[in-house]
Amino acid sequence: MKRRLSVLLLFGKEGGRRKRKLHPCLVPLLGQTPLRLTLFLALGLEAERRILAAEEVGPDEEVFKNLGWEIIRFKESPEFPSAGSLFDLFFKAFRQEERGDLLVLNPFFPLVRKQSLWSLLREHRRQAAALSFLFPEPGSGPKRQKQIKTIDQFISHCLALILRQEAGCWNEASLLSGQGGPRGWPALQDWLKQKGEKILEVPLDPPEGWNVSIDTERLKIIEFLRNTKIKELMSRGVVFQDPESVWIDLNVWIGAGTIIAPAVVIEGQSRIGREVTLYPFVHIIDSRIGQRAKILSSTMIEGSSLGDEVSVGPFAHLRPGTVIKAGAHVGNFVEMKKTVFGRRSKAGHLSYLGDSQVGDEVNIGAGTITCNYDGRKKHRTIIESGAFIGSGTELVAPVKIGQGAYVGAGSTITKDVSADALAVARARQVEIPGWAKRRRSK
Repeated sequence: MKRRLSVLLLFGKEGGRRKRKLHPCLVPLLGQTPLRLTLFLALGLEAERRILAAEEVGPDEEVFKNLGWEIIRFKESPEFPSAGSLFDLFFKAFRQEERGDLLVLNPFFPLVRKQSLWSLLREHRRQAAALSFLFPEPGSGPKRQKQIKTIDQFISHCLALILRQEAGCWNEASLLSGQGGPRGWPALQDWLKQKGEKILEVPLDPPEGWNVSIDTERLKIIEFLRNTKIKELMSRGVVFQDPESVWIDLNVWIGAGTIIAPAVVIEGQSRIGREVTLYPFVHIIDSRIGQRAKILSSTMIEGSSLGDEVSVGPFAHLRPGTVIKAGAHVGNFVEMKKTVFGRRSKAGHLSYLGDSQVGDEVNIGAGTITCNYDGRKKHRTIIESGAFIGSGTELVAPVKIGQGAYVGAGSTITKDVSADALAVARARQVEIPGWAKRRRSK
């Protein structure tokens, strides 16, 4: 009969004197929290049940629920649930099943590999151990560390542990750390030995044994993940000019032939196509970049989608909701927000387009802005295909520029412009001969 496997992910408060406002397991590592990394690790195991035991989960709670995890909440404690609570959770996990193992995971160690867990589980079952655990660094296990006295300390120092259901009376064991008996790990250890049960201790080398709550080790974890991500991308044909200076989040996808210059940052769920060139100091967040695009230096792109063969920058800012279609050009010091910019359209420099719909092959002159906010509401500007907007133009939304229309430079447009028309909205130039000379003579 196949043994049942349940996974229990324990998420308690940070122990010790240094308690920070934001839990270290909720601070992202290359876009993923240690808690979520441990969640994904658990999903790779063939467990019949997955249970999260936590006081609070934070923003990842919906992720756990959507993936079918059961959530058990425990009362506040200095670190993890008390030993008694642990065994209570143990019973809840198994209920009335006759055979099985409970794998308890610790999110403070986000680099633990699935292979290490499977290896521990195999040995646990082969040796019929009552309790098996992974512990950081050779020669530092609980048997040799006198400072680890309580079950709470034991659990918080373990990378992972496995309990066998039929290892005697765990109710009796829970008394060894609760109100009804002597507290601590030594008591439980002695009790298991008296029962003739086996405790299997497996030390694990770094990086798997690095603890995210220790600042120096957290930095090592980040560097390890960063290097691993870069090596993975390089193996798929991505070219890095200076790998030491870039930051690529774990969920970023980049196509082969893309060239990444120094000091580039790519975050979130970004997708970069093939043969893209990213110049120095480009920052991309949750955006999609099409094939053979060029993103020039010091450009910020967030929540946007760019088509094939576009050119953006330098010093451009594409804010959330912006769509740049294939072949378009967005030049230096151009800002866009919630704007669809058509195929082969151009905005060369010094312009702002917000809440706009721009057609194909439109020319936006230097210094053009859409006046989309009236102090209370945002309004849309529509510029149809083939239109030409002269430099220094103000388009006061809501307004529509018809297909093929021209707007003269320096105009303030407050009314719709018909297709193929010329609109000029500026005061007539007046010249007074000799005025400046007379003023200087006074």
